[in-house]
Amino acid sequence: MASHFLNRFQFTFLLALSLSLLPASVPKSVAVELNPFQEGLKAYRQADYQRAAACFNESLSLHLQPYTAHYLRGVCLLQLHDFNGALADAAAAAQLKPGEGAPWNLRHSALVKKHDQRGAMAAVEHAVRLAPNNALYHNNLA
Repeated sequence: MASHFLNRFQFTFLLALSLSLLPASVPKSVAVELNPFQEGLKAYRQADYQRAAACFNESLSLHLQPYTAHYLRGVCLLQLHDFNGALADAAAAAQLKPGEGAPWNLRHSALVKKHDQRGAMAAVEHAVRLAPNNALYHNNLA
């Protein structure tokens, strides 16, 4: 089973994946509205998970980037040892984008922390089915 904490590779992968979900350019008229989301990204990149989670909360209340905000808040909550919160955000992200493997991998990580090996394995197997070429997901099967 995979490590209980995100290692540097996993963190970098999750960050790159998360950033790839962002729009390529943000219209100036929307830039001000994205401030809580952008602040959350900045805090997330600095590993200030408490502040990032709070920013993503605000972003979600404004309905800005809901999939990515749920997903990244879930990653933050996982790092803050709020495993139930991470699971809730993984479920919300999976509901918003059912074809994405990342929320299922987040679910895997949270279930590992909760010592639910069976649930964790089912989650990562689902992630692999959605993204069969993802090396991180395959690594978590080991």
